[in-house]
Amino acid sequence: MNESEAFVYKICNRSFLSLWSYPNPQREPAGKELCDILVVCEPHVILVSVKDIRVKPSGDATLDARRWTKRAIQASGKQLYGAERQVATMPNVVRSDGSAGIALPPMDKRRTHRLAVAFGGEREFPLEFGDFGKGYIHVLDERSFWIILRELDTISDYVDYLEQKEELCARAALTLLGGEEDLLAFYLSQRRQFPDGNAFTVEPGLWAQFERRPEYKAKVGLDEPSRWWDKIIEFVGKQALSGNLRSGSVLTRAERALRTMARENRFYRRLLGKAFEEFMMRSREAPLARLVTSPSGVVYVFLAFPRDARREARTQDLALRCFVARSLFPKCDTVVGIATEQYNPSGFSFDLHWSCIREWPPEYEAKAREIQQNLGFFTDPKVWEVNPDRLCVTRYFKTINARLASVDPPLPQIRDEVVPPSIHVAGGPLGVAVAVSNVQPVIVASAESDVVAEAVGIARPGGDRDEAACADGVALYHHYLLGGALHISQQAAGDATGGGGASLADHRGQVGAV
Repeated sequence: MNESEAFVYKICNRSFLSLWSYPNPQREPAGKELCDILVVCEPHVILVSVKDIRVKPSGDATLDARRWTKRAIQASGKQLYGAERQVATMPNVVRSDGSAGIALPPMDKRRTHRLAVAFGGEREFPLEFGDFGKGYIHVLDERSFWIILRELDTISDYVDYLEQKEELCARAALTLLGGEEDLLAFYLSQRRQFPDGNAFTVEPGLWAQFERRPEYKAKVGLDEPSRWWDKIIEFVGKQALSGNLRSGSVLTRAERALRTMARENRFYRRLLGKAFEEFMMRSREAPLARLVTSPSGVVYVFLAFPRDARREARTQDLALRCFVARSLFPKCDTVVGIATEQYNPSGFSFDLHWSCIREWPPEYEAKAREIQQNLGFFTDPKVWEVNPDRLCVTRYFKTINARLASVDPPLPQIRDEVVPPSIHVAGGPLGVAVAVSNVQPVIVASAESDVVAEAVGIARPGGDRDEAACADGVALYHHYLLGGALHISQQAAGDATGGGGASLADHRGQVGAV
């Protein structure tokens, strides 16, 4: 592995984690390299070719560009198409040492993505990308590759971008005047989608502007709880690779559980990580079990067992709880269990359980009820729903209430148990603010992206409203914010904005998950 390949593999390993990232995999029969990096996370297969080509200037810029393109891009295309033909005949990954890796997705479910990373052009030569005859190839230089994989650092987030870019290029003419990181900035600012149209020219410098925005800077901190989720996947994945898991080999149940966890995008990991962190802190007091539902549709069972309990008892307890959880959520067929010890900095271990039961016959339901009654598992379940809307409101209660209490006379506090329609979120151009109407408090949140800026402003009832808080606010029922299912309360809009509800159309396209 040369220096450029090592750079690309390091980033892939960080983003997609070690269990699914393979440097210099071999063809089958082993002996010849397949491609430079292979990423496999069912149903996705990402083939990566890396070329580091330096062209000695000839004095003819057109000739130099043609030579570099042939060696850096066209050669990668040939390698990627050949690797795709080979991998279609292979049952599993073959590592660089010839040993077997994880199973490849079946062909009827497989989604293959081709990526060429071209070093050495120094942005002096145009990057050609698209379908070169046998499938779309994404072509990035080293800078855009590093930025895109840093920002879209889960398999779901990255593949969503690749597929939407391919769809864009199939219906529209796309011209990049700068690097592809500028296209990424455009994509993120449009709520992670590309708008309708048949021609797009992306100006240089968009990314530099985007990363200076306060919303982007806030996102870095807001994503911190998601690293809990990453660490669990990576820790257990390394144990699986070394054969130290009791719950199954890397090729079977453990990998399926980890793969399900890895398919959660960064935003969902933020919510799940926060839930797991809070769960572990509470487990210091007593053994604990919790049901957690993800917006992805997966049900998770968290279990913190006494540290002196037998490991076999813990794994059995986890499996039974997962079976009961499947009964409690008839619309969710996939359940993942994560068991560990009660929190203690001295050390820890993990057990995983994975099940996907499509059909749920009456005999399964009867068995689940029997387990509930005999063992007392989730007989009065309190489900921790990682709802993005609820997390946003709860996260800012403390800050908002502190500001409410700081004015003279103090304004009424917002209680955590208040739910929509008592609390509304309004789309505004910047920040978070509290607009206290004559009727009730209204939270006004940034609608620019999936983050919320930290600023909090106050509007006094019957007095001058804070312009940054309320000028463009439109009250939207907070409960329906995520996913664009917006239920409008015109009365609340008038309360929040002084009759400014007419600006709804200006902000409908900006509203995102906060």
